[in-house]
Amino acid sequence: HRDKERKRHEAALRNEHHRQVKPLKDQVSAIELRIAEVEAGLVETGEKMVDPALFEDSAAMREVYSANAALEEEQADLLERWETLGTELEAADEALRRNLEDVP
Repeated sequence: HRDKERKRHEAALRNEHHRQVKPLKDQVSAIELRIAEVEAGLVETGEKMVDPALFEDSAAMREVYSANAALEEEQADLLERWETLGTELEAADEALRRNLEDVP
């Protein structure tokens, strides 16, 4: 009977953990997709920035350099958020491990 109680309690802890980390994991996935898109954009603007023809059109040059700067800023913000979420997920996993160890 006690073993059944323990298993039920462990299952409840795991379910609660899943409920807490699922939204975090979903955010991580969305951020990773956006990071890939931003990196592709950076490759594209990087290729344009080394094209000598770009320097003949000052308006186009400003546009490309501005787009590149915006993408670099977004990339930095995304990476910071990704790291924060990773830390939150690690903390949640560690809390689950501790809680499972404390189950009688």
